[in-house]
Amino acid sequence: MRRAVGPLDKRKRVTRCQSCVKRRIKCQGLFELMSETSGERWIKHMLYGTCRILQSKDPGNLGPLSERLFEAFSLLEASRAIIYGESTFLFQDSWMKRNKSSATDSSDSMEAMLGFLVRVSMWSKSSFFYHLEAIPSRLRASNPTVQLLTLQARYFQVEAERKDI
Repeated sequence: MRRAVGPLDKRKRVTRCQSCVKRRIKCQGLFELMSETSGERWIKHMLYGTCRILQSKDPGNLGPLSERLFEAFSLLEASRAIIYGESTFLFQDSWMKRNKSSATDSSDSMEAMLGFLVRVSMWSKSSFFYHLEAIPSRLRASNPTVQLLTLQARYFQVEAERKDI
């Protein structure tokens, strides 16, 4: 005799399946980290893949496990975006303003630093290098755009000092 599968049973199976996927990603990532010296495969599978899984979730409704996973990988994701000059989902309003779970005990200073790093990365990618490289080097000293970029960079410096980042 077959038992009827209710909504609660389906949710349990989905939760177990998600847990299996996370464990398999972790094992795959650890294997690739150990088997290759450059770390490129690790970045693609462990970091990029895990962050894409997190990105597919609703940032305002992360469970305790997903919140811990987010906190573990968010600083690495911000670093990846800075190193490779790429955008990141961390800068989206929904992720910047997400409701933190009470099950996590991360400090507010880490959140502030992460937000700051992401904003600087996005600014350098979308504004700083874009405008600076368009100006011939011999004209940069007196160019008003360079002066504006300098003021913007100085603003980030003052903000970092003020927030003690």
